[in-house]
Amino acid sequence: MKSQKLLRKSISATLFIFVLIINAPLLQAQNNTLITGIVTDYEENAALPFAHVALLDSTETILIAGTVSDIDGIFSLRFSESGNFILRISAIGFESFYRQIDTGAGNTFDLGEIPLAFALIMHESITVIGEVTARSAADRTSYYVNENMVNASASGTDLLKFIPGIEVDIMQNISLEGSRDIIIFVDGKERDRSYLSQLHSSQIDRVDILNMPPASFDASVTGALNIVLNQQPEYSLSGHLNVDVPTTQSEKYLFPAYSVHYSRDKLNLFTSYNGEFSYFDVVEKSERSAFNTDWNSIQNVRQQYWSHKFHYGLDYAVSSNHELGIYGWFNPYSQENSGTAEVQITGRQSEFWSSDKIDDDSNRSEFYSAYYKYTPRGGRQFSVDAARQTLNATNSVTYMNHQSGEVFQNLMKPNQQIHRFRADFRQPMTGRLILESGLQARTMRMADEVISEFGYRDENIAGYGSFTYHSSGIDLQGGFRVESASYGLKSAEQSRHTTFFPNASIRYRIAETSQSIRLSYRRSVQYPHLYQLNPSQSIDDPFSSRSGNPNLLPSFRNDLNLEYSFLFGNSYLATGLFYSYQTDAIHRLAEIRPGGVYELNWHNLGDVEQKGIRISGSINLGNSTGFQPYLSLFEVQTSPNGQAGINGISANRALAYETGLSAFTGFGNGFTASAQFQYASPKAEIQRSVFSGALYFISIEKSFNSGLNAGLVTGLPFSKSFIYHGNKIDAVDYQARSEGIINMSAVPVWFRINYHFSRGASKNRATHDDFITPKIPRTGF
Repeated sequence: MKSQKLLRKSISATLFIFVLIINAPLLQAQNNTLITGIVTDYEENAALPFAHVALLDSTETILIAGTVSDIDGIFSLRFSESGNFILRISAIGFESFYRQIDTGAGNTFDLGEIPLAFALIMHESITVIGEVTARSAADRTSYYVNENMVNASASGTDLLKFIPGIEVDIMQNISLEGSRDIIIFVDGKERDRSYLSQLHSSQIDRVDILNMPPASFDASVTGALNIVLNQQPEYSLSGHLNVDVPTTQSEKYLFPAYSVHYSRDKLNLFTSYNGEFSYFDVVEKSERSAFNTDWNSIQNVRQQYWSHKFHYGLDYAVSSNHELGIYGWFNPYSQENSGTAEVQITGRQSEFWSSDKIDDDSNRSEFYSAYYKYTPRGGRQFSVDAARQTLNATNSVTYMNHQSGEVFQNLMKPNQQIHRFRADFRQPMTGRLILESGLQARTMRMADEVISEFGYRDENIAGYGSFTYHSSGIDLQGGFRVESASYGLKSAEQSRHTTFFPNASIRYRIAETSQSIRLSYRRSVQYPHLYQLNPSQSIDDPFSSRSGNPNLLPSFRNDLNLEYSFLFGNSYLATGLFYSYQTDAIHRLAEIRPGGVYELNWHNLGDVEQKGIRISGSINLGNSTGFQPYLSLFEVQTSPNGQAGINGISANRALAYETGLSAFTGFGNGFTASAQFQYASPKAEIQRSVFSGALYFISIEKSFNSGLNAGLVTGLPFSKSFIYHGNKIDAVDYQARSEGIINMSAVPVWFRINYHFSRGASKNRATHDDFITPKIPRTGF
């Protein structure tokens, strides 16, 4: 209670100081003549840093005063002369801007947003070393890519390891600030994580982190990444090839990829492939104690995971204002964990059970989309996108008992169909104000051929409106999203609700400094997914089972962030407070039945509150060395609901932290060494705490002028094992603990070779919306 009062007082004091800082510049007196403005990239609608601002005499031969725009594109120019002058704003690769200034008309000129158009300059690609590291805006933080980061990474996925707050695990799953409920965009268009592996790191200009996404984003995501590609030309024939080569038989860890793009006149064709292969020895351990009895189970399995994903598409520019396109992919994949399983029971009862485990897993997912975009003059944009995605799977696990010869099988044949339509409109009102609106519709159907009575449908219609306002001192971003949802079993009455999702963000730049303060709020929702809803029962052994719950309700969440950031040299650091409150949290409920059977089911178990402090940054030491720290320290407080209370679950409060550090250094001649480390302490849920081991990678890369990059990578050297997931329960009448462990060689090493090429004349390529393929939450890594 005291901590909550202290938090409220701290927030109140912080807000008071925040308001005081905002109004402080209004009290300052104006001296001489002042010209202010924000320089932006017309095509990207983003700030343009380090543009040259020159005040010239009327003949444009004498320089009166000059400055450059800061990291946010903002400039402030003071001078004491009077008369008629010419203001020129220029940047490499952009058309110059000219404006006549007459001091007789006043002594303050606020030019607002000044968009510079891209100028086509035919030259070789240029990489700048030691450039600006990061910048913040009202709704995002942008991290810029430098040459050392490119040399230390072969793909877009590798490059994300150098962005603070982003975690990439050994299976290339991507999380943002501890959450995987994120979406990934490439140049503003949605992609799944596998798409990033087909991007070469040199194609990426910056990575935008949106930990409080605006209203145009689905309300079910907690954050978003926007990968912004370079403006360098794309040639009539270009592509890349990436190959990983393992050095041991015990670990096979491969992510091959290729891409080919061909352009001619108004037509652009492209295709790409990315594969995932991971073969590990995995041990699943589980220990339980109840009724004066101990259950100890262990599964020794060989994980065999593979995935082939083929992308294809074309774009056609009907005219300079109209563009059409289609895009799709086909993705067969499988994750099998075959081996042996055994259970040892001691105490009041004694028993031993063992069997062979045979896993048979087959999944196929497909995606198709059609796209149209209209861009008239004046910065307006209208786009329409329609898409369809399907998933068909057959998942079976067969156990053959060694003692009795008995055979039992878990069998699921789920299928899912998703259809989506969206229309978005963007309208610049002034140089500072932009309005956006749109409509989105989604239908989802789920079924399981094994359980004929299970049929689930979800229909969602959403509309949104938002605005973005930029000025020399303050950025505002706000909006709202309204979602009308209908969901439930086909055999039962549908649940219906209409929900309002507001969001707002304000960023204040402290005058004449590289410091800013940002305050953000957002409401979001978590919808249950296919395998949480499917009631089909999976039996791991005669004493444990798992199933879904078709009666799950959505879980709603409110987030509030206050952040202070500043630039020093070419480095960036941000620190702030965060608070979140989630209602009807969807967690697993574990119960031990009188016969000793351990059951796991999904339920809405109560509310979860988190509050804490977060620090992140990107620090450059000279032109060749840099590191990116991240730390989140927070308190978790759970409030179980009635159902959880019936099962003896009480309120809990615990501290937790998440930390990460990546670093790189260049040795010259194309050699770059890098390392990444990430760890999350045990974190409390409503019934259990979850944990995993520390993860770290070390690599050395060599880049060649021919477009070839070769490297040597090791993951978790000298550890020999890695806990990739675990949980612990300390209930009133029983205790339980489980761990999933990968057994590894002392120093697992693999070679990585990447080659990219480009030939011909320049042409830009469009991008299209994508869905995230649902993966099966199966036993194994």
